[in-house]
Amino acid sequence: TEDDTRRLIIWRAANSALFTGRRNAATKGYEAFISQYGLEGVTPSWAKKKWENLKQKYKDLKCPRTGVSTEDGEHTAASWKWYSLMDKAIGGRPSVTPPVLIASSSQDAAVCSPPSVVTPERSEERITPKRRRVEAKNDSLIELLEKCRREMKGWRES
Repeated sequence: TEDDTRRLIIWRAANSALFTGRRNAATKGYEAFISQYGLEGVTPSWAKKKWENLKQKYKDLKCPRTGVSTEDGEHTAASWKWYSLMDKAIGGRPSVTPPVLIASSSQDAAVCSPPSVVTPERSEERITPKRRRVEAKNDSLIELLEKCRREMKGWRES
């Protein structure tokens, strides 16, 4: 039902730590969701498939393919009822919104774009060792990009 879908989105975002990518972690996570809400007839594989479909639809609407029209009644970010909830749930993730894009335009120059979305720190989130490692890598990448920008500025000025 729509209530179950809403609960799944909110619950999945709040319990992302259960979904580590390890074997059977997702199944156990979705089992916890099903038992918490007493959903009869719902299996972990159904919940996982529902989440994956919601996530894919969100990504498709967030970054629509060029040249695709919506004249045939297809959903847009504005018309899909789950878009805003999904955006709150996963919109700031690096897999959805990459922090920085680097494109080489020629052999002599590189073009660096700033982050497309600035997300505020979430003080209520639990900082896991994995997250600390990811943030440390992000800091290293930012330092590298700044060095790249300084070098490019020096090349242009000389």
